[in-house]
Amino acid sequence: MAQGNVSIQNAWQQTYLQADAEKPSLGVQSNKAVWVIEKIASSTEVRLKHLASGGYLNAEKDAKFPSIGAIEPGWWSAMWILEPVAGTDQLRLQNKWWSTYLHTESGAVELGTIQPGWASARWKIQPGSNNTTTPTATNKQPFNTVPLGGNTFFSNFGASGIELSIQGIQNWTGATVVPTVYVRFLERGTYTLNLIAKAAQKSSINVGIQSKNVKIDVQSSDWKKYPLGSFTLEAGYLPIVLKGLLRTGAKFADIQAIEIQGDPAKIKFVDATLTGSAQDSYYFGRRGPSVHMSYTLPAGKDIEWFYNEVTVPSGNDAIGSYFMVNGFAEGYCGIQVNSSTERRVLFSVWSPFTTDDPKSIPADQQVRLLAKGPGVSAQDFGGEGSGGQSYLVYNWKAGQTYKFLTRIRPNGDNTTTYTSYFFDPNNQAWRLIASFKRPKISTWYKSPHSFLENFQPERGAITRKVLFNNQWVCDDSGNWSEMTEARFTNDDTGRKKLRMDFNGGVENNQFFLRNCGFFNKFTDPNSMFKRTPGGKKPVINFAQLPK
Repeated sequence: MAQGNVSIQNAWQQTYLQADAEKPSLGVQSNKAVWVIEKIASSTEVRLKHLASGGYLNAEKDAKFPSIGAIEPGWWSAMWILEPVAGTDQLRLQNKWWSTYLHTESGAVELGTIQPGWASARWKIQPGSNNTTTPTATNKQPFNTVPLGGNTFFSNFGASGIELSIQGIQNWTGATVVPTVYVRFLERGTYTLNLIAKAAQKSSINVGIQSKNVKIDVQSSDWKKYPLGSFTLEAGYLPIVLKGLLRTGAKFADIQAIEIQGDPAKIKFVDATLTGSAQDSYYFGRRGPSVHMSYTLPAGKDIEWFYNEVTVPSGNDAIGSYFMVNGFAEGYCGIQVNSSTERRVLFSVWSPFTTDDPKSIPADQQVRLLAKGPGVSAQDFGGEGSGGQSYLVYNWKAGQTYKFLTRIRPNGDNTTTYTSYFFDPNNQAWRLIASFKRPKISTWYKSPHSFLENFQPERGAITRKVLFNNQWVCDDSGNWSEMTEARFTNDDTGRKKLRMDFNGGVENNQFFLRNCGFFNKFTDPNSMFKRTPGGKKPVINFAQLPK
C-alpha cells in the first residue's frame, strides 16, 4: 500500500476522492484530492485524513452520506477496513461502524451494501508524489486544476470521434473535432500551464493559448503532466484550443484537466462546487448561467392579466434556447428552439407537490388541464419539479416581435386557473395555448418575470440575446398599468461566479437579457433598470379570447 500522501481513485469513474465543503465528492487530481492514510495502533483498520482540511472521512452523522471533519479518537465511524480485490491492485473501503462500503454507483459518494462486481465500490490508492504539484522555490503559487468535463466545448455539435464526461475528454479520434476549454482570469498576469493527459500510443496535439501554439507529444498510458509553458495572459475569458495533429494509435489522447499556476481567487472555472456533485455541476455549468428580469408590479392591486412582447434578434436563436416571456410564481410561458427543425410556444404550471416524478403526485395536488387550443399538445412534466405542460409547435422567427398574454384568477375554492395566449401574426389573432387548474392555492398574478436559458449543455459556448418590451398588467376591475421597472438576477452558476458570461439591462428602451458565449461584460446581479413609458396600452377584448 502507498505510504505518505496519496490519491484515492474510483475504479469506475476514474476520478478521485476529494473534499468539497466537508463532503466527499469525485474530481480530478488536485490539492483537494490528497489524503493521508493513518494506521491505527494494534489494529488492521486505518483512518483517512484529508490533507488540505485536516478533517477525517467518517460516517458518524449519516449512515449513507459520509462527511469530512473533526472526529473523536474512538469513533468506529472514522475507521476503515482496506479490503483487497483479488487479482487486482484495487481495494474496497469498508466502514467499521456500519459494515458498509464506500461506492459511487449512483454518481455521488455514498455508503451502502454493494454487489460483488461493482467497479463503483473499488478504489485504487496511488502515491501522492506523482499526482500533486509542489510549488517551486521561485513560485509559491498553487496549481489550479481545471476539469475538462465542465469547461470544454466542441467545434461541431454531436460529432462522432470524441466523448466528454466527468473524466474529461475520451475517445478522441476525429481530427476535425476541435475541443476548446474556457477559463476566466480576473487580472492580467503571468501564468504557468500544464496538460494532464494519457495515450496508449504516441500522439501529437497542438495547444493554442492566445496567439501562441504549443505542440506536445503524449506517449504515456498513465496520466502524466505535460508542461505547456508560461504565458502573459489578459484579464477575461481565455479559450484554450486543442487540435489533434497526429496519432499512431486508435485515438489522439484522453485529456483529464489543465493545470494553471496562480492565485485561486483570480482564476475561475466550473468545478464540482456548483452542486456538490461533479456530474451535475458540469452539466449545469456547461449549460451556462440563466438570467432573469423581474418586473415591479403596481402596489395595492389584484392583478389578473400580464401582457408582454418579445423579440429575439437575428442570429440569437441558438438551438437549446428558452426565451421565457410571461413568468409567474407557479410557472411560465415563452418560446423555445428545440432543434434545427422544431420550435415551440411552451406553457407550464407546477404542482404544489414537490417532486421530479409526476406519477408520484397525489390526486388532490395534480394540475388539471381545463382546455387547450388547436394543435396544442398537453401532458404532465417532471425533472425540474412536476406539473402540467402544454406546447404548440410553431415556427416563430428571429427578428420578429411576438405578443403574449397570461391570466391568473382564483376560483374561490382554494384553486386557481392559469391561462396563456399567444398572438399569431400570421392570422392576426390570439391563440389559446392552454388553461390549467392548480389546487392548494388562491392567488392573483404574482412575480411577473422573464428569463433566458440554454437547456443543451453542448451549446453553452453560443451567445444568445432577447428583448422584452411594452409590459402591462390589468387588475380584476379592468384597469391597465404599464410596468417600466425591473430587477436583473441570475442563477447559481452566475451567483457562485463559475460562469460570468451574462448581462442585462435596457437597450433602445427595451429590457434585454444575454447569456453564454464567454463574453467579458457582465451585469451585477440585483441591478435595477427602468425604461421610459411607451403608453401603448394593449387593445384586447377579453370576452372574445378563445376558450
